[in-house]
Amino acid sequence: MPRRPEELLGDVLAAVAAIRAYTREGKRAFLHNPMARDAVIARILQIGEAVKAAQAGGLELERLAPEVPWPQIAGMRDVLSHQYWRTDPEIVWAVVEKDLKPLAAAIRRIRRRRQPN
Repeated sequence: MPRRPEELLGDVLAAVAAIRAYTREGKRAFLHNPMARDAVIARILQIGEAVKAAQAGGLELERLAPEVPWPQIAGMRDVLSHQYWRTDPEIVWAVVEKDLKPLAAAIRRIRRRRQPN
């Protein structure tokens, strides 16, 4: 049974929270801990899949939050999944450091706008 867009957006927020927990010790620890890197990559895959599923379910994310690079989020999921050998921990860290906070903020705004009054 397909998940509703609200559930998928919740999955994105849960994944962001998990990544924050996995990386709270900072970049150096992340780069030296293969399990932390794998966990973060798995959650980034989840984020990309949830975004793709929400869009396939009719949620117009690009219209709702045009400042978010939705195609790149889906594209990163595809690279991590299908071209895993190209994974660069420095790029993954850059996503953690720069992209997750604005993504979570956009998701929260979208969810607030979609709530029935």
